[in-house]
Amino acid sequence: MITIRANDAAAAALGLPFDADQPFAGQDPGELGRRLRAGGLARDERTALYVPQLSYRHPQVPEFPTLTQRECWMNSWHLDDHPDVQVQTDDDGTPHIDLPGQVHMLRQGITLARIVRELIRQLPEPPPTCCITTTNATCGTFKFHQLRPGESLLPPGNLDTHGIAHPLVGTSMTIEIEEHPG
Repeated sequence: MITIRANDAAAAALGLPFDADQPFAGQDPGELGRRLRAGGLARDERTALYVPQLSYRHPQVPEFPTLTQRECWMNSWHLDDHPDVQVQTDDDGTPHIDLPGQVHMLRQGITLARIVRELIRQLPEPPPTCCITTTNATCGTFKFHQLRPGESLLPPGNLDTHGIAHPLVGTSMTIEIEEHPG
């Protein structure tokens, strides 16, 4: 079963409904998508999922309160570094991404979530997983983690509490895609 949550800003920008298993027309998964597919998934010594050759796995991974936070730290990438997004820089060095660029990154994240879910389904015992894409006027990120009882990266309920307006970035657009196998 697939569950999709989007905050109001993301839902308005994307237009709902959409099919999380179908790519957006013409949406290229980009270099990050190709590297995800090529790397596959593995588990570390604490059973956290990661993508060999792509996930951030410093020899001294910091301690995190939960395994979910550790997994998200390892599996988090800036989308503004990968898709075809125009990033302008203000005189003070602050990046700025226009609304079409932010929507492109949301679609990119949904496409990457589909790739991660395909990789998860290939594991001997596919765990329930969560993919999160957040974009705003300064950046976009994609991350994923396994779903674990009592652990959550995002607040339950309304994702607009995650997309609180900030003076530099405006309101974030957030979409969360969960898959529960079986």
